Amino acid sequence: VASITIKNEQLSIGYSVNSDYKQDEVLKSSSGFMFTPFSSYCFALDKTFTSYQSANSVAKTLGNLGVTAYPVSVYRKTWKVYVIGGSSNAEAKKAYEKVKGKFGFTYGSIQSDNKHRILVKGNSHTFLIDGKVKNAYPQFEAAGATNTETSTVDLGQRKYRGRIEIGCYGKSKVTAVNVVNIEHYLYGVVPSEMSASWPVEALKVQAVCARGYAMKTTSFSSMSNITSPYTLGDTASNQVYRGYNQESANSNKAV
Repeated sequence: VASITIKNEQLSIGYSVNSDYKQDEVLKSSSGFMFTPFSSYCFALDKTFTSYQSANSVAKTLGNLGVTAYPVSVYRKTWKVYVIGGSSNAEAKKAYEKVKGKFGFTYGSIQSDNKHRILVKGNSHTFLIDGKVKNAYPQFEAAGATNTETSTVDLGQRKYRGRIEIGCYGKSKVTAVNVVNIEHYLYGVVPSEMSASWPVEALKVQAVCARGYAMKTTSFSSMSNITSPYTLGDTASNQVYRGYNQESANSNKAV
């Protein structure tokens, strides 16, 4: 789609390393977070940072020179700063002339759209994601939930357990991928494939069939893959999956 909004006011951002999720930090925004593809020309500062805050501080310093600069998440505890050059190489060269030689910084070459950059906007955080740098996108998990709440990521029409990864995956639009434990996945599949009001023994059979199909089809990896972002679709082409909103106590018990 053209854009995706996560409505949670608090999200953790992190990366799956060897299928083990590593949280980097927690982001806050009272209006949620909007994700859109980012196609402008840009060039990167020849320096890496270990946090959003440190990269954002330098981006603001460069902004005082009359350019637009963003902190950029490129991998686990690895942030960069990109200076934005607009819609052409010529505009990027003009931006470079404004920052050249200032503060002792040096920069890489000007880069065009790589179909893997995303702009993330919240009312307290604005940054880029560049999935191409390490061939991986970050994943987002709900933060701030109480012990009595089920932790879900809210995409508006649906909520999901687990994490959400959002990427362009080499295209001009964005796709959301739910990274979720297989049992929690089944919570959203079984009542989507048959009515949760059916007898529990029928629901159990559906759970066994759905689990077997998923185990045969999926790669069992939670790591980002920018060329093949998911192994199971959420429609009848695989199994219908409608996330947390579709769950029922009856079908969850059957799973």
